Amino acid sequence: MSARDALRRHKTAIQASLCGDYRLILNKVLEKDLITAREYTNLKSINQVDVEGHVVELVDKLMNKSEDTCQQFLNLLQTDEDIGTTYPELRSMQLSDARPLPEPVQECALDLLSPESKRPRKEDHYRMDSQPVGLCVIINNENFVNGEVRRGTNKDAQCLAEVFSWLRFRVLMCKDQTQDQMERTLDCFASLSDHSQPQEFDVKEWLGAGFGDPQQAPRHGDAFICCILSHGARGVVFGTDWKPLAINQITRTFKTTDQSALVGKPKVFLIQACQGGTLQRGVFLKDLESDDAFIPEAADILVAIATVKDHASVRHRIDGTWFVQSVCQQLKEGCPRREDIITILHRVNDDVSKKEGSGQPGAVKQMPEAYLPNMTDVPQEDETSAGAVAGIGGPGPGEDPKASDEAIAFMSSIEPAGMLKCVFPDSLVTASECGRELGKFSVTVEFACRLQQPCILLHAQSQGVIDDAPCGTTVTAYLSTNLEVLEEDYREYVKLEGHGLEKRCHMVQHKGKLVINKVTTVGEEVTKESVSYPTSVLRGLVTEGSILLLMRLINLRKKVPEHMTFISFDQRLNMIQTTFSELGLKQLDVGGETVEVFGMERTVHSVEDSPTTWQCYFLDDGHLASRVQVGSPVTMRLLRLPSQPEQGFEKIPLVWEDDMQMHSQFLDRKDELKADHTSYLKQNPDIRALISDFLQFLLLRKPDDVFQFARDYFLPFASHRPPESTLKASSL
Repeated sequence: MSARDALRRHKTAIQASLCGDYRLILNKVLEKDLITAREYTNLKSINQVDVEGHVVELVDKLMNKSEDTCQQFLNLLQTDEDIGTTYPELRSMQLSDARPLPEPVQECALDLLSPESKRPRKEDHYRMDSQPVGLCVIINNENFVNGEVRRGTNKDAQCLAEVFSWLRFRVLMCKDQTQDQMERTLDCFASLSDHSQPQEFDVKEWLGAGFGDPQQAPRHGDAFICCILSHGARGVVFGTDWKPLAINQITRTFKTTDQSALVGKPKVFLIQACQGGTLQRGVFLKDLESDDAFIPEAADILVAIATVKDHASVRHRIDGTWFVQSVCQQLKEGCPRREDIITILHRVNDDVSKKEGSGQPGAVKQMPEAYLPNMTDVPQEDETSAGAVAGIGGPGPGEDPKASDEAIAFMSSIEPAGMLKCVFPDSLVTASECGRELGKFSVTVEFACRLQQPCILLHAQSQGVIDDAPCGTTVTAYLSTNLEVLEEDYREYVKLEGHGLEKRCHMVQHKGKLVINKVTTVGEEVTKESVSYPTSVLRGLVTEGSILLLMRLINLRKKVPEHMTFISFDQRLNMIQTTFSELGLKQLDVGGETVEVFGMERTVHSVEDSPTTWQCYFLDDGHLASRVQVGSPVTMRLLRLPSQPEQGFEKIPLVWEDDMQMHSQFLDRKDELKADHTSYLKQNPDIRALISDFLQFLLLRKPDDVFQFARDYFLPFASHRPPESTLKASSL
C-alpha cells in the first residue's frame, strides 16, 4: 500500500487526533519542510473555519503532494516524540503498512562488483547469503555548534534508509556527532566486538516508516555500507564541532585484518560533504578508474564522494543533495537490471554532471568521484592544510573563489557618464501575494567626498513587519566610481517581544586590506567576529551597498554579459560567488500604466547550501520596478512611475522685520506649540525615527547645500503621498 493510500485509509482517525492541538502539527510539518512558508501562512490565516476545518485543510494539502511527502508525514506522526506525547492515540494506528519501494530483487548491486575491481577469486561475485545482507550505517550531521543547520540532510538520510533496507540491509543512523564521536562510532562498527558499545552513540534503526530504537544488537553480514552526511573541506568531513576527520582515516579504520569480521567483504563509503569552496563550471565526466598503483588486496573498499577535491557540492533545503538523491535513484533503477556498483556510480556521475545550479547554463556544476583506495600507500597525515580547517568550515588559503575576467572587465569599464545616470533616489513598497503592504524600501545615491577622495554615497533602508514583529535593514556605503567598497555599514534587525535580534557588519579599507567586523546581538548575548582580506584578492567584489548600482549599470546596457561571476560574502564572512543572467524584456503594470521593463536574475551561491535567487526588473531610466526572491511570497514593487525631476526650491531671503515678527509670535505661543508638538509625536511615533535618521545622515554627509540635501532625502517619502497644496508660509 502506498503512503498516500495509507493516509487516505486512516484520514478520519488522524484528523480527529490532530484536532487536539492544531498549532503543534502545523508547526511540525513546517519544521520538516513538508509545506512551504507561504502555505503555512495561508493555513494559519484561514478565517471562519473551526479547528477541525484547519486540520482537514492541512491533511488534504499534504495528500495532494507527492508520494514521498505523504510518507514523510506518516513518519513524522510515528517517530516524533512531541507528537507521540500530544496525540497518544496515533500510536495505536497501523500507519506503517505503506511500502515506498517495490520488493527487492534477489541480488543487489553489491553482488555484481566487476571482477577486475576486487581481489582475484574463483567466483565472479561476492557472496550475499546473510540475512540481512549487512549493515548500512548513516552518520547524519544536521545541527552544528554555531547554530548552523544543514537543511535537507534528513531527506537524504531517509532516502538512503529506504533504498538500502529495500536491498535487504539493516539500516542504522547516528545523528549530530562531533569529530570524536564519529571516530569512535566508526571504530565500533569496524569491530563490533562489544554488542552494547554502539548504544552510547544513540543509534537509531530504520523501522520502515521512520527511525526508532534498535530491536537487537547489530551484527555484520556479507557487506557493509557507510554513509556520512556532513560539511567538509578538502580531504575531510567535519563533526558538528567543526573539527575535521580525514576521509583516508575513515577507510583506514576498516582496513582488513585477520580478526576483522569484514575481511574479504565489500565495504562501500558514500561521502556527502563539500571538499572545498570552489564552484565547478562545466566539468567533464570523470571515469571511475582505479589508480595505477592499485593493490588488489585492498580492493574490498570503494569510496564515492559527492564532489572532486577543492569543490563544493549542492544541497537543496527541501529536496536534499544532488549526489545522494542521484545515488538512491540510480540504485533503484540499476539493481533490477543487475548492474554492478561501478556501473551505477558511472550513471550517478552522468546524472549529477548534467544538473544546473543556476539560470545561467554551466555556471554551477558538480562532479562526484569514486575511487578504490590504495591502502598500503595511504599518507599518515591528512594532506589538508591547517588553514583549510582552522576556520568554521570555510575554505582555506588558496581555495577562495574568484571573480571571472568578464566581471572584472565590466567593473573596470564603468565610465563617469554612465555612473552619472545612476545617481537618483528610488522608493518602493513590499507587499504580500494578496497585495497587503508590508513595508517600504528607499534608497538615495549622490556624489560625495570621503577622506579627500571623490566617491559615491549610497544610503538604503527598508522597514516592515514579520509576524507582527518590526524589522528592517539599513545600508550606508561609500563606493568608488568603479564600485570598489571604501567603507560600508550594514544593519539588520528584528524586534521580537521580550528580546530582539540585530546584526551589524562594518567593512572598511585600511592599509591594503578590507577589514570586516560583525556584531550579532540576540537578546543580551553578543557575538563578535572579525576577518580581513587583502584588497588584491577582492577584484570583482560586490556588497549590499554596491549591488543596486551594479544592476542599474547593467540595465543601462540592456544586456547581461555572459559568464559574469562576482565575489561577495556570506553570513559567516566567507567568500562566495554571485552570478547574473538575463531575463529579457517584459510588460509590467506600474501605477495603472503598462510599461516595458528589463529583467535580470541574481544568484548568490552558498558553499554548502542551495543558491538564493532574486529576479529584478528595471524601468528604461534605471529605476527599480520590481524585485522578488524566488520562492518568497513577498514582492518589492514600484507603486507609481517616478515624476520628472523638479527644479530646486527657490531661495527667497527673509525680510528681517518679518523674521522678528515671526520670532515674537513663536515666543507668545511657545508653551501651546510645545504641547501641540508633543501630542502630535505621540500620535505619529514614526516621525521620531524619520527625523533621527535624517539628522544622522545629515551629520554623516555634511552637505554644502542643506536645502537640496533635505529635498533629495525626503522626496521618496513625498512620492507616496503628494502634498494637497503647494508649500506656503505658515501663519503660526
